[in-house]
Amino acid sequence: MGGAMCYHSKCAMSMTTDCDRVPVPALLRRASRASRALLAAALGSLGLALAGCGGSPTPPAGQAAPRATAVGDTSRHGVNGIAAVVGGEGIPLWEYNALLTINEGGTGKASGTALARARVRTIDQIVDEALLNRYAETHGWAVSGVTVGARLQAYQVQSGAGFARSLAHLGVDQTQFERMIARNLNAQAVTAHVISGIAAPPAQVQVLQVVVASLADARRMRASLLRGADAALLSVRASTDPRVRHRAGQIPPLTRAQGDSYFGPHWSPVAFTLQPGQISQPVRLSDGWGIIEVVQRRPPQALVQQTFGRFVARLRQAVKIEVYV
Repeated sequence: MGGAMCYHSKCAMSMTTDCDRVPVPALLRRASRASRALLAAALGSLGLALAGCGGSPTPPAGQAAPRATAVGDTSRHGVNGIAAVVGGEGIPLWEYNALLTINEGGTGKASGTALARARVRTIDQIVDEALLNRYAETHGWAVSGVTVGARLQAYQVQSGAGFARSLAHLGVDQTQFERMIARNLNAQAVTAHVISGIAAPPAQVQVLQVVVASLADARRMRASLLRGADAALLSVRASTDPRVRHRAGQIPPLTRAQGDSYFGPHWSPVAFTLQPGQISQPVRLSDGWGIIEVVQRRPPQALVQQTFGRFVARLRQAVKIEVYV
């Protein structure tokens, strides 16, 4: 499924969040409408996934960041239904086109410089995603089918009758969309691992959050999460705060001041104490009671950019990358 969430080291579109270009308050106020809302939560520019915003990958000392080899023109047509080949894996053209639609702003009407930039972002996005998925699978960090299914259900509930229209707008079916969710979650897992290795106090935390009206309800939500319930699905179904519900509980990275401004003074002392994967006790918030599950603890952005950029650059160095769009 974005104070913003970025997809990859080139700050690819984040549907509702392009790095620091979109203020967090605007994110939390956005309504859940058709494909844009569906993608905000589900793919979030695949933005919940990667953390390096605002620049090219920073390669290890003495190395140049490798670029994909372009083959052919800059059209949407690809070669035999393939948009790119990354380390022997063919990336389907439908996936490139769906992400390009998002990067164009959901309208499909971008042209000129805006379209050229969207294409570059999308190419980098599919390449980096493929690399991170390969890493997740070879290191045992790939998410389970149960997790993917629960997250898909959350987006179906969130979008309601607009779900089918959202998929049609992107040109994908449900199975294809489920693949995109799985790859996003795998990329998140790798990103969280890389960021967790940075020895610095967090400047921001990114959380999944459920907000309900009463302490008793919050205790029930926490018990469900401890039994393995998916926080995004639970938030879509139960959150009484519309800002949280419309994002399927997926809150963009917040500083202490931002979190306390939006959710009240008890938010940051809890959120900044938890480690990734930990679930809080009920927390009194400005609009109810919250249960917080930390996804990432983010050090200062400069360290994130440098560390994650170098990590992606090393992955790119290790494989052959060919692009056909």
